[in-house]
Amino acid sequence: MSLFDRFRRPRPTSEQLERLSRITHGQQRKALLSAIERGEEIPAYAWEPLPENFDTASVARRVEEQLRTDVGPQIIDAVYQGMGIDQAWSVREARGFTWWGHRLGQRIWAEPARDSDGFAVVRLSAETAVLRNVPNTRELADRLAGFNHHASMSAFVWDPTQASISLRCAAYAHPETAESVKGLFLAACGLQAADAHIKADPLAQLLGGHPAVSEHPLSGPRPKPDNMLSVIEQLFAPRGAGPGPFSHEEFAAAARSRVLPWTDPQAKGLTLRGIVRSADRPSGTGLLTMSGDSRHPQLGSGLLSVLSIPIEYEPDMLLAVSHELNLAEATTATARSYFFGAWCPEPKPRQGLAFASFIPTASCRPGLLDAIGLSMAARAAWATHLIEAASTEMKATREESGALEIPQNTLSRSIGRVLEWQAAAALDRIHQQLGSQGTEASEEDGGE
Repeated sequence: MSLFDRFRRPRPTSEQLERLSRITHGQQRKALLSAIERGEEIPAYAWEPLPENFDTASVARRVEEQLRTDVGPQIIDAVYQGMGIDQAWSVREARGFTWWGHRLGQRIWAEPARDSDGFAVVRLSAETAVLRNVPNTRELADRLAGFNHHASMSAFVWDPTQASISLRCAAYAHPETAESVKGLFLAACGLQAADAHIKADPLAQLLGGHPAVSEHPLSGPRPKPDNMLSVIEQLFAPRGAGPGPFSHEEFAAAARSRVLPWTDPQAKGLTLRGIVRSADRPSGTGLLTMSGDSRHPQLGSGLLSVLSIPIEYEPDMLLAVSHELNLAEATTATARSYFFGAWCPEPKPRQGLAFASFIPTASCRPGLLDAIGLSMAARAAWATHLIEAASTEMKATREESGALEIPQNTLSRSIGRVLEWQAAAALDRIHQQLGSQGTEASEEDGGE
């Protein structure tokens, strides 16, 4: 089986057959065996043994209800099988798993379903620890933002409280979107694991800190890399060597789309640009540019999407806010958008925030332009509201007589980062001056 087939299709495993042998309910065993023979993904909850006297109709209703309300377990199982993960190098959880492709561990999980406008929405997340013990400096922030400017489907998320850097991505799915989200999330997980192993050592040398090496709790360190870690060079880069997957007609159709909340979209060839808006901001929340002929330095052709939010902050503040937004989307965000990409300051001479995302050709499918457009529009509305609400909260706190505590929000944490960078820079200058004075004194003593 080729790596491409392994990545795209789930396959029956010996673990599934062993689980099947433990099922005593005849109807449940028959249904599971039929699904295995069809090559379907089997959600974790379907393996829970039922009592022998559990009636057939109840089994059918139970499975149908669970499938309708919570797609998380089945997507996680599909990713596990689609990536061809070995049981010996993984640890399964109720709604996720952690696995070791080589030196770094990757955790992939689904949160419990939550009701949203009548849909049972599940948040899917993947995280690969890259560095630990990193310094809190502006130089690190600036260099890391440069990597996020070329993000593909994961962001380098810096958590200064943990002195760590990880690659993170996330997506939201419900029964009507499960199939399309499953393919994108699978691709994002594979790319993330591979990219983390490629960049951990160079990043440690560039930024400081140490690679976040870990090992399986029972099998120990993995001596040889899993084939999945070569997915970029064996699958995504070769597929990206040719032209992009979209036509001029598809971009023109996206500009005319009634689904996307556009304001005056303009399509020219394989480039689409327009202002996205929200219900409470009909004038617009950000400028979205989508390009089908851009090329990624690692992945080649694909779909590049850049959301720009103009905002008047000093460069250091923009840098700090961009890192805070990545941390927020990775951990506590309610943007309900694909976290496939990363926040970074807009390249000069513009001034503002940008979210860059690149979907490689191997993962591009019909309808992707609309899906990414809707996700970016939701992100623009979320980020705009988050920043404005934080600003209003801080202003109200300052105006309260006797208010001493600063509210912990995106802006206050960003200000805290900037102040720490400035303090560290000031200490460095003092040390340099003291060192210079010490050198001069030594030279004078030597001269005497």
